[in-house]
Amino acid sequence: MTTDLSNHQQEVVFSLFDQLEELSIRYVVLRRYELLPDSVPGSQQKELDIDILVESDKFEDVVSIAESLGFGFNISNKTMANRYHTLVRRIKNPQETVQILKESPEKVEQAMGIKFPRWVSPSQKINPYKFTDDSEKHYYVMRGNNMKLDLKPHLAHETPMALKGRSKRIRLHPHVEKQMLNRRVKNGQLYHPSPPDELVHLLTHVIFEYKGEISEYYEQRIHDITNLVLENELYESQFKELLSLVYFNADSKVYEFCEQRKFKNMFSELKQFSDY
Repeated sequence: MTTDLSNHQQEVVFSLFDQLEELSIRYVVLRRYELLPDSVPGSQQKELDIDILVESDKFEDVVSIAESLGFGFNISNKTMANRYHTLVRRIKNPQETVQILKESPEKVEQAMGIKFPRWVSPSQKINPYKFTDDSEKHYYVMRGNNMKLDLKPHLAHETPMALKGRSKRIRLHPHVEKQMLNRRVKNGQLYHPSPPDELVHLLTHVIFEYKGEISEYYEQRIHDITNLVLENELYESQFKELLSLVYFNADSKVYEFCEQRKFKNMFSELKQFSDY
């Protein structure tokens, strides 16, 4: 299944990548990038979405670029912004209110029982978070132009240790994302991961996010990249290093999945693996 982009959407995507390139902001389109900007292959959702890892210290610049192209965080943020402006207008001394917002925005937020959008409240400023700090959001969804941008300042995935029915994301080792940005490959107008980086990402995405339920697209894509990686000595070495950082003592088991081209039952087999 493939989702085609309209002419306007193609122009927006082109502009996004062009501006990132002009500002020397490193990024990679994590997956399903092969046919961009014409279409997105293997889409499993009704909504057209593009997943992008960006270097964390330039993340706010990327958000600003996306906003200039018509993307926003979500509708509820607009509602919160309207409530904020209404509150300011109704307070007798707006100068004092502005001062409070500058010095202690959390006081006004607590009084209203909400959190202001990041572009309104300084207390919501997007900051890179520390490794293993799972209290922060690991991705930021922006919508506009009938598309969804899933922007990631870091790589994180749901953990199998999460309680039943609750989502919990854990950031991967910083070296994994560092290598993905360092080894990125340019194809046409966009950057994507190198084969070993993409293979680890796709395996982890399917295992953690989809609980091993692999679509026809992902099965074929993982199969094709596995062929590339295991037939290249350098790629294979890089792949093994990444597996050890993501799967620890279960790295040999995941390597075995690839070696045997056995991808359908990865999640269930990992859960039964004694070193998982």
